Amino acid sequence: MPSSSQTRLPALDGVRAIAISLVLWQHAGILFHVDASSPFWRASQAGWWGVDLFFVLSGFLITRILLKGAPLLSFWRRRAARTLPLLYVYLAVASAYGLGGAFAVQDQPWLNYLTHTTNLHIAANGYGLPVFGILWSLAVEEQFYFAWPFVTRWARRGIVWVCGALILLAPLARWVVYNHSDRYAAFHVLPFCRADVLAMGCLLAVLFENPRRWSLVLRFARFALVPAVALLGGVTYAALGPWPVARFELLWVVVGYSLVGLSCSVIVAVAAASGPVPLTLLGNPVARFVGRISYGMYLWHSLLAVVIAGLPIRWGAIPRIGLWVAVVLSTSALSYYGIERPWLREKPVPR
Repeated sequence: MPSSSQTRLPALDGVRAIAISLVLWQHAGILFHVDASSPFWRASQAGWWGVDLFFVLSGFLITRILLKGAPLLSFWRRRAARTLPLLYVYLAVASAYGLGGAFAVQDQPWLNYLTHTTNLHIAANGYGLPVFGILWSLAVEEQFYFAWPFVTRWARRGIVWVCGALILLAPLARWVVYNHSDRYAAFHVLPFCRADVLAMGCLLAVLFENPRRWSLVLRFARFALVPAVALLGGVTYAALGPWPVARFELLWVVVGYSLVGLSCSVIVAVAAASGPVPLTLLGNPVARFVGRISYGMYLWHSLLAVVIAGLPIRWGAIPRIGLWVAVVLSTSALSYYGIERPWLREKPVPR
């Protein structure tokens, strides 16, 4: 088991790789207009929980950083350097593409895109263009980056209780929003409705710092790994069916989201233990590379799909998806080394 002082947990890069692969898998069927009755479409719709895996991972990693005493201004500056440069480059490229006639640039809520409040706009107005709709999850994470440092400073001794309260109250928040909003997306994108998944990752980070408690967590996680994977692989597809009918029923919204978050937490806990199997499966060079460029993959994939889908080539959906994956990987690697890394030359922080 790794010590709490270990700075980087290599298998977690592999968890990122799984998460971004799930996101691309789900969006492939939507962005390339695959027949909704096809096996590819039905299978791909199980990939929606990739974002939840990202949320748990963010809660874990960010809380580890904050518990090690990172100054708040330094923390926020580094978060801004990590996320904003590539986001603004992406928005500039997407707007240039829109000026070419793809969409009405002047009709877009640019202030929301620039200030990480896209999720609030979606909650009030519904989803817009796919090339910008993906920004909702980045907005949730940025709002978490802003608020959570205050909790770790002001309620450090009670942080476990704060996490527990968020885990219990978020399902209630989803129930309230579900019954009082005419926008089905609101309960999916508002930060207080997704706080339980983030808080599960935060709680893992707190327990990780205590070897005795972490040993108990790890024992449970290893025991629960098979049921967790079964739930993610079975319930999210076989029981839910094609997007978006059953996944947005009230019982699933209130309880199912938390169960998915718990299952993702089990995966993160087992990966964080850095045992031989997780290191082999998730800590290998390929998985770690994909994990490192996953932020760029998340940003670029939707826009690149729109571009490739519009190419005048007589290819079916599957060959186009193969080309898309290759272009997404290439573009994300270039943007990682050309944009992301140059902004992160400061001393590494725990990841």
